[in-house]
Amino acid sequence: MFKNFVLIIILSYCFSINSYSQSRLAHEVAVVFGPSALQSDYSQKTTLSSNLDRLGFGIGIAHFLNFSSNRNPLRETSYFKEHFKLQTSLSYTQFKLKHDSNYIDQNPEATNAKKLKAMYGSTRITNIGTQLVYQLKNIHDFENTVNSFAPYVGLGFFASKYNVATNSTLNIRDLNNAVYYKYLSPSDGRERGFTTEKKFTVSAAASMGTRYKLSALQDLMLDVRFQYFNSDWIDGLNPNKNLHPENNNNDWLMWFNVGYIYYLQ
Repeated sequence: MFKNFVLIIILSYCFSINSYSQSRLAHEVAVVFGPSALQSDYSQKTTLSSNLDRLGFGIGIAHFLNFSSNRNPLRETSYFKEHFKLQTSLSYTQFKLKHDSNYIDQNPEATNAKKLKAMYGSTRITNIGTQLVYQLKNIHDFENTVNSFAPYVGLGFFASKYNVATNSTLNIRDLNNAVYYKYLSPSDGRERGFTTEKKFTVSAAASMGTRYKLSALQDLMLDVRFQYFNSDWIDGLNPNKNLHPENNNNDWLMWFNVGYIYYLQ
């Protein structure tokens, strides 16, 4: 499924480039990077220091299909062409995970607290997908005004591959003495409520940000992307929801990134 999706994206991109001479669509490329936060089953704390400890990092590349271009200002235009772009992107984020809760702080010598504190993990997520981006400011007006801003919002879907590992500083092979009881029951088709695996899922995404016009062919971009996965295994933990209904939400992430955009001629 994932390979087929990648092939479709690549073929679509090649087709759009090939059709440029006829349709006069404009193309923009971007590189983006920045910190990201994964909401998972690992931590219950919401303090600033705890959130900073859970921050990961992401990088990516993007292609924007621009239906309205300065190269063809006299061509027939429309509201859609002057406000919408199609964004295709490939991104990679990674996180190091550990339990951080008030229970551990308040009961440092308790057996269960030691089990939780000993558990750690990591996850690496690769996303490829498309978003339809709505730019509030008229595209031609923005392209012709250096030092201007163009706020935007976007909605789309991604195919996501996650590579997660779960471990413990205790003897992980001795499950009863190393793993917190919550993660020992079978869950969602797995033998237990924790896993180490490489799998694919899909995710819905929403973005909000702004562009800043550096020059006729260059923009800066500030962007926040919210991504909700169709899985609760992204972090490697998924306690049985029938036994632990407090863990009934899938994993999601928030990515804050800065980007550089260049307009292809």
